[in-house]
Amino acid sequence: MVVLITSAMSTLSLPSGPFYLGDTQHDRMNRLLQVLQSDEEIKAIKKLTGADAQTFIDWAQELLEVEGSFLRSSECDIYEKACKLLDALCRTTQKLPIGLFVTEKASTYTKEGFAGAHSTIFSCERHEGLPDFHGTVILKLLRFPDNNENYKKLCREALAWRRLGHPRILEFLGIDNKTFDELHICLLSPFLKNGTIMDYREKMGASNISLDIRIAEIADGVNYIHSQLLVHGDLHPGNILIDNDGRVKIADFGLSAFVNATTTESTGSRRTPDGIITYMAPELLGFKMVDDTAKLRKKSEKTDIFALASVCYTLYRGHHPLHKYTDGAIVRKLYSQPGQDGTTPNPWLGLSQPADPTDAATRSIAMPDSLWVLVRDAWGISLKRPTAAEFLRRLGAI
Repeated sequence: MVVLITSAMSTLSLPSGPFYLGDTQHDRMNRLLQVLQSDEEIKAIKKLTGADAQTFIDWAQELLEVEGSFLRSSECDIYEKACKLLDALCRTTQKLPIGLFVTEKASTYTKEGFAGAHSTIFSCERHEGLPDFHGTVILKLLRFPDNNENYKKLCREALAWRRLGHPRILEFLGIDNKTFDELHICLLSPFLKNGTIMDYREKMGASNISLDIRIAEIADGVNYIHSQLLVHGDLHPGNILIDNDGRVKIADFGLSAFVNATTTESTGSRRTPDGIITYMAPELLGFKMVDDTAKLRKKSEKTDIFALASVCYTLYRGHHPLHKYTDGAIVRKLYSQPGQDGTTPNPWLGLSQPADPTDAATRSIAMPDSLWVLVRDAWGISLKRPTAAEFLRRLGAI
């Protein structure tokens, strides 16, 4: 069936008048390529509202899922442009692809706790909207649904998460706007009884969970995320889960961004960005390191690598970097002494290598020398930090 979008698109100089999407997959792919090469059409699409916007959103999502591999391999950043256009329209219209929603509500559920400042976690032993999934389901409920910025974050997380499919990424099961009401949206994922990687470390003991393998799995997941033109943006142990087989699953894509995003985390010169400060690269906090050329307050693959190094330190040391300092103290004290050139010393490079415990109260275990060198390289200036692929390769040589 031929699909048309009228209204805003009908003003464009197209052969058929209305916005023609096409009646075959081939036609639709060519139409998408045509759209993305026209600034005029992109601007018109961003103005779509109501049913027209929903039609385009559903159409674009279907093409990205079916033809994603082809689009990623094409020239001119077509895949990234398509994702950005879809994401922008979803955020401005507060609509999401219909195919991501479950059609039934969970009849029973249990409150588990909170996830950050904006979400409440529930669980249900079986979700009627997921008849093919057998297992306990987590419902991540967005709090304050009337907050436009929070809804934009949910759109970003749902769309980014849906595009990821890898053994080291927590599975995205869908969106639920039935269990509570249409204004209270839940993201659905499998329940993992082992919890976070630090929960698992505490329960099993650091020496019993093969830290080298777990770190390689985390690096593998980060490398995959970057290969999909995304930056995680909030990598820390609380977002790294362990499945029932003891394997890593990276979760929480609420602060993710495109690799080549032009926007920064904050427009304010000194505003603290969302996330956990002790896993943030200095440039995200607005501080320039000696000889560094990184753009301030901009998430990148290199800020993920900095966080990955901090995760490695935490897993061996038993606590996060700079754990003796509050977030405010890190900003006030550790970054408060810029040199004459305006740059700031890097406090992470002053940390000592995790070693075996000297008493029963110490939870640290010895980090191999070669891994410590890699961690310090990843804590260095952004230009010299390894890529995720290089990080993974160097782990394999340890």
